[in-house]
Amino acid sequence: MLFRSGQLFTPLSVVVAGAIFFLRYGVESRLRQALDVFLMQFGALIYVLANQEPSYYEHLALIFCLLPVAQRWRDMARVALGEGTVLLVFAYIVWSLAWSANNDMTLAGIYMSALCMVFLLAYVLTFNADLQHIFRNVLQLVAAIMVGSVVVGALGYGTTGQTFTGVTLHRNQFGFLLGLLILLGLFRRRERFRWLQAFGIAAGAAFLIYIDSKSSIIAITLTSVLWFVVKARRWRVYAVLVALAMAAFVVSLPSPKWDNFALRMGRDPTFTSRTEIWADSVKLLAEQPYTGFGYNAVWSAFENRLSQYRDAPGPKYGHAHNAWIEWGLQLGIGGFVTYLLFLGVLLARAIRHARQPGGFAVGAQAACLLIYVQIYDLANVSTIPITRFGFFIMAAASLCLWLASARGREAIAPPASVAAPDETAWRMGTAGRFAAVALLSVAAFLGVATLAVWEDGRRFAEIGRAHV
Repeated sequence: MLFRSGQLFTPLSVVVAGAIFFLRYGVESRLRQALDVFLMQFGALIYVLANQEPSYYEHLALIFCLLPVAQRWRDMARVALGEGTVLLVFAYIVWSLAWSANNDMTLAGIYMSALCMVFLLAYVLTFNADLQHIFRNVLQLVAAIMVGSVVVGALGYGTTGQTFTGVTLHRNQFGFLLGLLILLGLFRRRERFRWLQAFGIAAGAAFLIYIDSKSSIIAITLTSVLWFVVKARRWRVYAVLVALAMAAFVVSLPSPKWDNFALRMGRDPTFTSRTEIWADSVKLLAEQPYTGFGYNAVWSAFENRLSQYRDAPGPKYGHAHNAWIEWGLQLGIGGFVTYLLFLGVLLARAIRHARQPGGFAVGAQAACLLIYVQIYDLANVSTIPITRFGFFIMAAASLCLWLASARGREAIAPPASVAAPDETAWRMGTAGRFAAVALLSVAAFLGVATLAVWEDGRRFAEIGRAHV
């Protein structure tokens, strides 16, 4: 019971991370470097297993994992400023404190997100922004989680309610990681130890079918088909065939097509009450569409308001079961657009990288990863709060692709031959451009926020008068 409730790993993670951190001071430099890499991997494991947001035990463990790379804070700051989109998402989250319905919950979410964002930057720099290396690391982590789930299952644990969740706390979280294992295994299927990759893919698929996470099954099936199409020599022919097959499938569904699609997937027409949750969540979003209710503050501050909607997120449901609706609920239209910008830039970088000589594989992998996460997020949430692993892996891909560009390499490692006056001018020019863009953005955001807060305040006042 102690293991299933997640209360065993969280204190143990602090002990392990702290012990390794202090042990590294008593070993030679080569072994110390190996321990630093291990701490990064251990921190990523904590990130993977955090179902919604890390606990305070896991915060402390992450700090132990970050301390060995604290001397690279300047590099991390340069990357965050230069890449831009990850910092923009975080800045908007911080700005939501101005209108949050629960400042305490938003502050807690900001603290957790800041810690996770710093760890993300440190993780990418530790592995030299090599996206394939990071994918290999993540593949090892999710494979270890699958093996650990087999062990705890054999011991009679790993079940939440009537579903098997392994070492995670939720079936869909476990399914998301299994789908990620299959996808990353497909990325590496032509490398060494191909039989091991094939075995991992088969085992992950078998587990996924066993736990019956439909959203993960649909997401990985469609993404796997996409991966095989883009890797095929006659990809245009296969793309047309896949499009025709999907069209035929949709046409063959009797009306109402949505209900019959759910029945074919082995679900009731509401997808386990998801359609009802979505409808009530959209109604809730309509009450405060411009700003949302504040980061990490939707259901914590509006339980009374939520109670008017039978299936809205609240004490019964922890989120809207749709990441796009969730971004709107927490951060409004502005947060939704910010997240869309983050995704658009990632996709553009992936396509640009795929067109470069020798870069097709990495670019295609990043694009397929984005699509997998987005399909999964149509019925679940893996990106908000940004402490979830879906956001982590996409942000890592975006940072790696940016650092692989010439501009990214210059930002993180300016040439030693550059003279001090030129470097100063470069810094001043960059700072000036950044300041101008920041001021324009803040001015635009403040204008929109002022109108939004006034409009939403007027609506709430009318609702209050109607209830009196």
